[in-house]
Amino acid sequence: MPGSRGKRSRKARNTRLEVKKISRNRIEPSVPDCINGWRFSNSDRGGKWSWLELEGDVEKFMEIYDKLRHLEQKNFTELRKSKSRSSRNNFVPIDALIKPAGDRLDELNKDVGELFSIRITKRERVWRIRDPLNIMEVLWWDPRYEVCPSDK
Repeated sequence: MPGSRGKRSRKARNTRLEVKKISRNRIEPSVPDCINGWRFSNSDRGGKWSWLELEGDVEKFMEIYDKLRHLEQKNFTELRKSKSRSSRNNFVPIDALIKPAGDRLDELNKDVGELFSIRITKRERVWRIRDPLNIMEVLWWDPRYEVCPSDK
């Protein structure tokens, strides 16, 4: 059509992922079946739960890598509903963390209301922050289950 070259339809122009704020800093995408992704660029490299603790332990790093790679195949709803013994993953409010973990978040300027924990083994956890597009900012490696220990 003359004069319509380069114009996008109104429908295509208005198609976007809508984001709604749920709580203080927890943002949920409007599409709950988004696939998970991981970001390591802002992970803690200096605190007690630094990823540098894995330096030299290639076997453990590969175990964590394989677990996260497997979880990329799940959408966020599946990830949260996974309650088997081998994979308990959940949001944890910041006030449930031990004080040094909260202090470290302050040092890192992470103003979040909760973190998401993924179980690697019975005692090992990866702690993350979730962004609006289902990208998990990998924050800490917690090999001794210290950040938010359970009484169980």
